[in-house]
Amino acid sequence: MLHLLILDTDAENEAYNSFYKALDDVGEPKHTNIAYVVTEAPRMMHKPGNITPRSLADYIKSFPTFDRSAIVRLHGLTGGIPAVAKELDAALSYEDNLKKILQHGSAFSSLLPKILTGLFRSPESYQPLMYQIALGKHRLSEIAKAIGFPNNKCGKYLEALIKAGLVYAEKEKPNGYARYYLTNSYLDSWYHYIYQNQTLQIVNPQAIYDRVVESIDKLVAIPALHESCIRYVFNQFNKDRYLLFNHYTKGFTKPLHLKHISGFKLTFDCVIRKGYRTLLCVFPRSVDEKYTKKEMDYYINAALTYGTLDDDVTLFVFSVNRFSDWCVHQASLFPQLFCVPIERLKY
Repeated sequence: MLHLLILDTDAENEAYNSFYKALDDVGEPKHTNIAYVVTEAPRMMHKPGNITPRSLADYIKSFPTFDRSAIVRLHGLTGGIPAVAKELDAALSYEDNLKKILQHGSAFSSLLPKILTGLFRSPESYQPLMYQIALGKHRLSEIAKAIGFPNNKCGKYLEALIKAGLVYAEKEKPNGYARYYLTNSYLDSWYHYIYQNQTLQIVNPQAIYDRVVESIDKLVAIPALHESCIRYVFNQFNKDRYLLFNHYTKGFTKPLHLKHISGFKLTFDCVIRKGYRTLLCVFPRSVDEKYTKKEMDYYINAALTYGTLDDDVTLFVFSVNRFSDWCVHQASLFPQLFCVPIERLKY
């Protein structure tokens, strides 16, 4: 009697690859033919991480009547993903747009489950990993412990999520340990507000709305804004002096906190030194933060302790709100001082 064994294969899944290798090592059983069937998700679903999101600059153009804080929050919540952003309506208020995209059945609510279903046979197996990353667990051991997976099994699931474009890994050194992050702030938003609250969306949507209003800046908007600032430096400045930023590694490059004798507190989110050159970056701490002569003076004087702003030191200061005229004038005096409003965050 001839037996036919049909196996559904997934060439991008490391766990399946290991199984097939072991099967090949054993050899094909006698009187049994093995047929490998390849099933694929639609091509457009293969790499959702490769979807080009709309930038903050795009959102400012699309919502000219919204204040900057609302734009930063909506951009962080939707991640600029076109399929989600298309539900936003410039004719509605920020509050009404927020309620619209948070309702049950919206693209914001349904897109990620559709993506996962298109990519994986058992999407529910991958959800806990992404949820823990969204909660702030970024090392393999932390994620594995939180979900109760052995490290090697958790590692294989993370590899699959990386190949799917949903997760990326950062390493300080090639042979060092990795830290894992979700590729887009929409994913963080979905796990913070929808993942464990889908029933609440139906029975008490106001509770979801209140939760988002209360925590959106800390959990989503400001971290997403920092990512936009990082992309700006990477993309806008690629000459030799700015290659310093290639030494920035998320999760490993630590901020520097300073306190002036007057009591004013400063934070350089990025301090990178190589040879005689120093790169300093100041990211927004809140959506309401503003830079006037007072604040900028503190940062310029602190930067000058590393050298001159003519060649030795490059200082980037990002702000949600417009810089004062004095700040703009100072930037014209110092070649290596860059005051960057969010209108210029086009990446």
